[in-house]
Amino acid sequence: MKKSYWIRTGVIILAAVLMAGCISPKKMEIFRGMEYDVRYEATPPEDLQLQPFDRLKIQVISEIPQLAAPFNAAVNYDESSKSTQNAVSYVVDREGCIEFPKLGPVNVMGLTTRELENLLSIEIKEKGYIKDPTVKVDLENFEITVIGDRNQQINVNGGINLVQLIARTGGPSYRFKMDDVMVIRTENGYRQAYKVDIRKKDIFESPVFYLQQNDIVYLKNKVPVQDPTIQTVTASISSILAGVSVITSVLILTRLSK
Repeated sequence: MKKSYWIRTGVIILAAVLMAGCISPKKMEIFRGMEYDVRYEATPPEDLQLQPFDRLKIQVISEIPQLAAPFNAAVNYDESSKSTQNAVSYVVDREGCIEFPKLGPVNVMGLTTRELENLLSIEIKEKGYIKDPTVKVDLENFEITVIGDRNQQINVNGGINLVQLIARTGGPSYRFKMDDVMVIRTENGYRQAYKVDIRKKDIFESPVFYLQQNDIVYLKNKVPVQDPTIQTVTASISSILAGVSVITSVLILTRLSK
């Protein structure tokens, strides 16, 4: 009786130690409710709207390079050489304007890059500078800030959605609340926080699924955050206790099996 008792006790202790480090696969699942071989409507991302302090790269192209040179060289344009330059960088001021060569202040607030291209093309043409200009506008500062479980800034060329961002930061983690991801967005002078549950397929319908420049993504910690020193000591003690439990269980089982 005594021998079987110690064997059962040892097995229970060993199983408890091993299971302590396991995470239920169910808790890590995402896109719940999404079925195989079912077609779901996919909403395309909206064009990004320009905001104060955005950095833009603008290039004006013409069949006659000398006509486009003043727009591409900004203050460095040399009238004598008629030289052309590459695209020029601009920063949108707090009023939502840029100072564009020949045209002066241009309000770009709320415009997409495509709308700004059309606006500049029309203005250049109507003022008689270039008969048929082509304007290219690129947004240079597509940056997303991630705080919480992983603190970092993500620079993006083009666009990115929330799933891609989380994957880039290391993928879903048991450490943060997958049912309460916060996205903070600034629009029209106001900040608004959105709650997203990445475990559900509804994530694709969220207004913040497609991220915008300067969005803040907060991955809330699920486990209590400890002081780094205390956390190190606690982890060391836990490791020692786990090792002792395993060794003790093995010794008990070895001894009783003889």
